[in-house]
Amino acid sequence: MARTGHITITTAGTPVQGTDQQANDIYLAGHPSNAGNVWVGGIGDANKYPIPPGQQVVVNVGNLNALEFDADTSGDKVCWLIYW
Repeated sequence: MARTGHITITTAGTPVQGTDQQANDIYLAGHPSNAGNVWVGGIGDANKYPIPPGQQVVVNVGNLNALEFDADTSGDKVCWLIYW
């Protein structure tokens, strides 16, 4: 099982679901080279939490695929690290 990775939001405004990675706590960070915020929330949630470039948050979910990500700018990335 991967412990780290990144997800590229190919098209801004089109959410991308996280991959199938079991977890408890997941550190999420906006890649430092991003042009804008990445946004994280549950699948289908209208309200998402912004993560600015270079900033991080920790979420407690059972699997990374319980989350979806969007971005202000196409091609931006969210980095993830699973911490047990």
